[in-house]
Amino acid sequence: MIYLIMTVMMNGFFLKTSRADLILTPPAGEYGIDSVRVSILYPESIDAEIPVVFFMPGFDGNPDWYFSFLGIERIIENTPVGRSFISVIIDPSFGENPCVWVNSETAGNWEDLICFYLTEEISRWSQENLGAKTRPFCLLGHSLGGFGALRIGSRHPDIFPYIGSVSGIVTADVFDYWTKYIEEENVWASPELYGPEHFFTRLSDEMSLNFTGRGADELFEYHCGKLSVEEMLLEKIKSGGFDILYSLKNGSVAFLNEKIYIASAEKDIVCRVGFHAELCLELGKSGNSGNSKCSVFTADHISVLGPAISECLQFFFPESD
Repeated sequence: MIYLIMTVMMNGFFLKTSRADLILTPPAGEYGIDSVRVSILYPESIDAEIPVVFFMPGFDGNPDWYFSFLGIERIIENTPVGRSFISVIIDPSFGENPCVWVNSETAGNWEDLICFYLTEEISRWSQENLGAKTRPFCLLGHSLGGFGALRIGSRHPDIFPYIGSVSGIVTADVFDYWTKYIEEENVWASPELYGPEHFFTRLSDEMSLNFTGRGADELFEYHCGKLSVEEMLLEKIKSGGFDILYSLKNGSVAFLNEKIYIASAEKDIVCRVGFHAELCLELGKSGNSGNSKCSVFTADHISVLGPAISECLQFFFPESD
């Protein structure tokens, strides 16, 4: 365990906050994951019971990026909330295979790990180091992490009553949306054309492998010189419960969470704003309009993170609490 001390402002007054970087080792063979890295931000002065927000980064994201580029501690510093909380940033790229936040033979059982191992470990750590019980648990994800937060949270509302997604990949229809970027040069720092190192190729490959057992080379196909999505694989992804919007529409998932936050960005090229608007509409139809908040920011896929995280934390923990 490595402990780094830092100070931030929370709730409008000066409060020392510590950071702990932990590498946890789950029971051998239980989750198919050898170790998991998390970074924790926690306040020095806390109540006997404190909420925990699990941050779930997107593809290629990690805790270091949240601190060095995003400045997560500054976001927390400038966000007026009604109570202090523990932040736990999970590293999805720490292991041998990138995590896509589901149970799979490829990368291990991440859903189970978060629900039944990380919650217990963070509770134990908080009790031993802070003398505080942890509740409620919350999920807040970005991009692919937003998909994970919504999927895991909707399947386990008893564990995660508060869930949030920022520019989340909420539908498998994004694959078709991505083909135009895969075929173009210099989009999202891509090398050239349809190559294995293109961001969307790598992301599609990991998602398809974990959702269907087949990679991007089978997910995408050329018809008359145009890249398209293989329909049977797309249907397998949707019917397998890996499409949040599709599952909500056909009634195979019900969001029974106490609070649901959805943020989208007008300039997002990963998951366009229309997909999120449709998701929010479906949430309203399913009776979640009173416990959900949907926001659209004039931002892109990355710049939306700061303001959306701040707004989500205020939604979770309003100053009136």
